[in-house]
Amino acid sequence: CKREYIAYYLSSKVKDLQAEQRKLMAENNRAEVESMKRKIKAEMDRVRAEIETGNTKM
Repeated sequence: CKREYIAYYLSSKVKDLQAEQRKLMAENNRAEVESMKRKIKAEMDRVRAEIETGNTKM
């Protein structure tokens, strides 16, 4: 579980998506923020699946 959280912070795609989400939140664009949350969750799920199967490519 701990490796999972570390991997989230090391994943460049997750970091990029979170930075884009912060920008959208600053612009107060709610629909795009919700869409970005779904993209971030999907990427985190992908990272978790990689860790669980042992296929880490970060």
